[in-house]
Amino acid sequence: MKSLAIVAVLAMAGILSGQPGHAQVVNGNFDEFVPTNATGGGWTTTDGDSNGGWRSDAGLPDNGFVLNASGAFATDPTISQSVSGLIPGATYNVTGNFRSYYSFASSGGTKVFGVAVNHVFIFESAGIPEKTWHSFSGSFVASDTSALLQLSGERNGWDLDFAIDNIAMTLASAPTDTPEPGALAFVFAGSLAGAAVIRRRYRTRL
Repeated sequence: MKSLAIVAVLAMAGILSGQPGHAQVVNGNFDEFVPTNATGGGWTTTDGDSNGGWRSDAGLPDNGFVLNASGAFATDPTISQSVSGLIPGATYNVTGNFRSYYSFASSGGTKVFGVAVNHVFIFESAGIPEKTWHSFSGSFVASDTSALLQLSGERNGWDLDFAIDNIAMTLASAPTDTPEPGALAFVFAGSLAGAAVIRRRYRTRL
């Protein structure tokens, strides 16, 4: 009982300190090798080929991953992972860098690169007619404590590949129904008082 009370107090103290749930993309800078059409290095990859995949010279500035499937118009090379530590109801930003790698051309406005969370696209881009790096940013509201992050290229029947790097997910805003600081302080004070009562009872029994 004593240990449970201490855990409750520490948990409430964590809430009052304003520390959010920590949502971290594993290997978002691709320092660790990621296999093609397999799971490893924090990611799962599908529908890629030997011309794509993890490359030591494909990132910004070094390691990166290339979404490529040489002419496979019916499929989209995709890299994904489940990100945990989310706060339901909170808003998160997903950011990173992308650029054309082999083929670079305009796709006439057709969205060929995309970033999705739970299969819903939060960022899309048409083809980039140069091999310079660009930044992307998209946001979503967490519906659970984890979410599936997906990045794909060569979408909508276009054979335009993309290199990606520096993928990150950060808390943008807390849930709108978060209690006011004053209410939290009141609950915290009640937790302290409850812990004191439990401690006195524990000593009396001894």
